[in-house]
Amino acid sequence: MKKHTALTLLALFSVATIFAQIEKTVPSLDLLSIDGKKINLKTALAANKISLVSFYAMWCNNCVTQYNSFSTKVNDLGIPVFAVSIDAKEQEAKVTPFLKEKNWHFSYLLDPEKQLFRAMGATFPPHLFLVNAEGKVLWEQRVFNEKSEAELLQKIKEFSGK
Repeated sequence: MKKHTALTLLALFSVATIFAQIEKTVPSLDLLSIDGKKINLKTALAANKISLVSFYAMWCNNCVTQYNSFSTKVNDLGIPVFAVSIDAKEQEAKVTPFLKEKNWHFSYLLDPEKQLFRAMGATFPPHLFLVNAEGKVLWEQRVFNEKSEAELLQKIKEFSGK
């Protein structure tokens, strides 16, 4: 019995090690911007040392609170923010008016089928990813509160060298 337990633990450790070594990257997917232009996010990321990819939804109160809180601070740090809506296709017509009411200065993309959301391993909005020019995920965050905002701003400074 002890031998079986030891082998099981060894196997689990091996699998965990393999998964820990897998790097997340932004896939090459085309999304629509809110003005109807086709954007390949991976290509758009290549123009910047680091970028913030953030998944949100209109119904997500934490997303709105987060964007209201950090939009100016993140913009002041000079990194682009790609805010990706995961609102359903039926809600797409409401996304642009919703955003026009806000004072956020981001690049807005639509992911109504949640292809990018799933491909990035996102779980629930808000879900943020700091990525480099090659689309490699440097850091991710799944929560929002005062501590998480401070951590986000610190990570942006760390990875951007500011």
